Amino acid sequence: MQVGVQFQGDDVGPKAFARRAEEAGFDSVWCGDHVGHLIDGLAALGLYAGATERITIGLNLLVAPYRSGAVMAKALATIARAAPGRVIAGFGVGGEFPGEFHATGADIGTRGRFTDEALEIITRLWTGEPLTYEGRWARFDGFTLEPVPRPAPTVWVGGRSEAAMRRAVRFAAGYTPYLVSPEQVASRRQRLDELLAEAGRPAGSLTIGVLATTIPAVDVDAAVDRGLTSLKLSGLSPESVKARYLLGDDESILAGVRRYAEAGVDHMILGCLPGSEAQRDEFFATCSRLLPEIRAL
Repeated sequence: MQVGVQFQGDDVGPKAFARRAEEAGFDSVWCGDHVGHLIDGLAALGLYAGATERITIGLNLLVAPYRSGAVMAKALATIARAAPGRVIAGFGVGGEFPGEFHATGADIGTRGRFTDEALEIITRLWTGEPLTYEGRWARFDGFTLEPVPRPAPTVWVGGRSEAAMRRAVRFAAGYTPYLVSPEQVASRRQRLDELLAEAGRPAGSLTIGVLATTIPAVDVDAAVDRGLTSLKLSGLSPESVKARYLLGDDESILAGVRRYAEAGVDHMILGCLPGSEAQRDEFFATCSRLLPEIRAL
């Protein structure tokens, strides 16, 4: 199992977080993508590329409907040339924050279809071949993207729906659902293998990555209280936090990771709770201490 960490906001910023992740020996460092809060995904990923030398850097996830396909292709190509061979571009359709769709002029009702078209444009532009294309949102007549990233970023696709899994099979090397329990991961892995077979791809050929916000505390209940106070996400309950996050002391966190490993997760992404520098220090101390045991799962 590979192990990454994800920046979700603090007073220091993503650059220092990425450097610390690389120094601690994690396999990857990730960021999300927001307009109204936390960080812009493309800007943060560019900071990661400049601040690190070896670690894989990834977006989990870039909300595709906020930007045109060509704009995303160019930005990610620029980052990939600064960090060759170490960029994972994860794409999602968003929807949890409707206000961000209003702010960007994106249509929440067509976000899936927009993302499918954008991914086709992005992956074709990264080949370096002239693109002639007539889509619903974009049109190209022999357009080329220069310079082309070599190698191109690795594409992952996120989401919990059937459409997201089909999108991953069509476009991606990895699939990363969000806010899922180990049981939900296992059922999705089985469904992905069915879809892969339909598409003529080998079973198990998609890397499964899962983000689980990791909250160290003296026990699980104390971690739940901290999470509900800090995350401020609608729809969260103590039961949903316990089902989908890694909580409590070392033993409890490791037991949670083990359940994800048994469900078929290949790349575990430990999310750092937004908050103070001291909270970030506690997160890194705990995750670094557990890193060898998690890798061994």
